[in-house]
Amino acid sequence: GTSMYGILSAQTSTKIQRTRFPKRLRDEALETLLPTIVPGVNPFDRNIKGVERSPWHIHRGREDTELFNTLADHIKLYCEGSYNLDDRDYLRLTWDDCWIMRGLSEDGFVEPHAHTKHWGGLSFSLYLDLPKGHTTLSFMSVDDIGDAWSRDIIIEEGDMIVFPGNLIHYSKDVSPGRVVMSGKAVVNYHLGEKRNEVTSA
Repeated sequence: GTSMYGILSAQTSTKIQRTRFPKRLRDEALETLLPTIVPGVNPFDRNIKGVERSPWHIHRGREDTELFNTLADHIKLYCEGSYNLDDRDYLRLTWDDCWIMRGLSEDGFVEPHAHTKHWGGLSFSLYLDLPKGHTTLSFMSVDDIGDAWSRDIIIEEGDMIVFPGNLIHYSKDVSPGRVVMSGKAVVNYHLGEKRNEVTSA
């Protein structure tokens, strides 16, 4: 099933979507993508601690697989619900970045950050393995009159979260064995021309 969070008011209306991702494809992602992780903490990753990750473009060459087509479908579902689109065949998704991270220590964390390369871009996090059974994804923002808000979302294994890429987010309870696949994409709507394409930037 699909459950969606309500509208969060910031500088613009903001929606966060939670869906459940098929276990068979989660297992496939773990099997095929975990080997792409570069062992050890990357010294250039200054906004994460106690985490190792893959290169930023693990989607390349995999765009036409069932795994990435299903990821794209979940992102397009967000667009349908957010923008009142009634036919996803008109949506064209372009992958920007995609990576996978694994926690190494109990004090690991991902500092607050946003993905702002593309105006209107969307981000996702797919929780593939949570040895503790759950984790959190936190969001924060400041509205146009200076009022700040924050929200912690309790995440279960198999959850996929889709949200606007310019929304500040972070994780404060990264733990050993916690595996998360994340990425950024841009979706365009081609009225009158059925595209339903998935490409890479």
